[in-house]
Amino acid sequence: MGPNGAGKTTIIRIILGLFEPTSGKVEIFGKEPGKTKEKIGFILHKTGLYPKLSCIENMLLYADIYKVKDKSKVKFLLEEVGLYERKEDKVEIFSRGMQQKLALARALIHDPDLLILDEPTVGLDIETKIWFREYIKKLREKGKTIFLSSHELTEVEKVCTHIGIIREGKLIEYGNVEDLKENYRKNSLEDIYLLSSKENIRG
Repeated sequence: MGPNGAGKTTIIRIILGLFEPTSGKVEIFGKEPGKTKEKIGFILHKTGLYPKLSCIENMLLYADIYKVKDKSKVKFLLEEVGLYERKEDKVEIFSRGMQQKLALARALIHDPDLLILDEPTVGLDIETKIWFREYIKKLREKGKTIFLSSHELTEVEKVCTHIGIIREGKLIEYGNVEDLKENYRKNSLEDIYLLSSKENIRG
């Protein structure tokens, strides 16, 4: 979590091997960024979907990119996100919520261990936000690690076990959600976020 311009998306791009860090070192599964792509799924601000292709064509394309031999995963994931009935429709006619669900299915096509989500619920209606929240929790329960960047503190509080707060590229707070609530003697992430930021500014 962090304000606009704090460096959230930059960190994600470094983890994915798209940006080089100016200092420090990042390791993903014990390797440099970019060398563990087969273990990572992601959704960035731009979904990376091809609007002129159909829903299932997008999925099959990415299945080929990730060298997924078992194409039955395509049907399974589209059913999971509720899009199998729309599999032949072009993505360009999909709503924002439908596109995000398809992007999520695509990100899971190779069964990654780490799923990176950059503001996945921005612009979604309430029902779709709730669906995303519950599905993310379901993935977490299956053993997936979810790395989530979000401004929506209520959603974060309901999904995340640990949080990190950054400001101007620096990690100013990190820990287990319940431990942080106890340390700050606060009941909400919003209070913790505001207090930690104020303390950092004073320092």
